[in-house]
Amino acid sequence: MKFLDTLEQKVGKHIPPNITYYLIIAQVVSFILVYLAPRIISLFPLSMQLVLSGQWWRVFTFVVLPLSTSPIWSVFIWYMYYFFGTSLEKTWGSFKYVLYFFTIYILTVIISFLLPHATIPNTHLYTSLFLAFAHLYPDYPLYLFFILRIQVKWLAYITWIMYALSFMSGDPVSVLTSLAVIVTYLLFFGMEIMPKPQTVLKKESATFLICTICGKTENDRKIFYWCHDCKPERCFCEDHIKTHTHKIVN
Repeated sequence: MKFLDTLEQKVGKHIPPNITYYLIIAQVVSFILVYLAPRIISLFPLSMQLVLSGQWWRVFTFVVLPLSTSPIWSVFIWYMYYFFGTSLEKTWGSFKYVLYFFTIYILTVIISFLLPHATIPNTHLYTSLFLAFAHLYPDYPLYLFFILRIQVKWLAYITWIMYALSFMSGDPVSVLTSLAVIVTYLLFFGMEIMPKPQTVLKKESATFLICTICGKTENDRKIFYWCHDCKPERCFCEDHIKTHTHKIVN
């Protein structure tokens, strides 16, 4: 969209890269704090009633609220979301990645205003990153428990079913957080999943990412990355992101 392109040109250069690193580091720090002093966890969740009473930090700390109390599961979750987040940022660029996460963050804060007495979870923030990754790379293989090989799209289908059930549960928090995930997803992928009018001529699937070196596209089922050291940024497939020569054009 032209608006987003204009916005990226104006503010994109001011957005720091590697946002996922900071999110994971903050998650680790919060987990350690909660592990050492369990009572401190009560200061993290988002409750607008408490925010308006002076506990303003909850608007930020709920984002890094530990997703699990188990050290083993926490490490696994951090690894997975590190992979999903960095892949999205390298594919989209820092601007679009931050905008995606910021969108569902703002929707969550709005939910908290609508349900001021409720405690709003943060799991849907990170699940939305997984769903975005699954949309971009549906055939990417994951190994459940390091043994069972499954394409990421099937896990995404299960996740969507769970959100559909949550949406129909009638619980206000579940309904609105599920809606936040759906709205964010549609804002970024709605145009792609909408049925296209059929034409007489058969055209190739739309391609948005092309490797600067080999010319491979998303249709080749490759993972693509943007090189932030090249000026302007250039796109490369997974085979050439680490081997290309940086190019700077003044």
